[in-house]
Amino acid sequence: MLDEKTLLNLLRARAAEPFCSLILSGQKTVESRFSQNRISPWHKVRDGDVVIVKKSGGCFTAVFEAAEVWFAQPPHDLERLKSYSKALCVDEAFWHAKAGCRYATLMGISRLFVFQPFVLPFANRKGWLDFHG
Repeated sequence: MLDEKTLLNLLRARAAEPFCSLILSGQKTVESRFSQNRISPWHKVRDGDVVIVKKSGGCFTAVFEAAEVWFAQPPHDLERLKSYSKALCVDEAFWHAKAGCRYATLMGISRLFVFQPFVLPFANRKGWLDFHG
């Protein structure tokens, strides 16, 4: 029987273009979330959690396992964060846009599974949701 310690989180990540397509193609190998406040997935996601990808304004498209999750606080960790630019598929303009963020969550995209897109009625517009209760 599974107990609370063995259960993994199920999380939903909304991905805008071009990032959604880059995840689906396997080019984007690290996912990130930046925020001003300590909101999910900051210290909510952990290695092994299951993340379902929903295209912003569209369908659920893929699922992956979060791997090598780490948390950073820009600007202290900015150089380390920038070292992931290629894996994140971002350029200097991205870092400029995120300059005011105080919290960052990065996670490797492991065991990516892309499936036939489907739609579920889903009213929550947050970019990241966790369903672990």
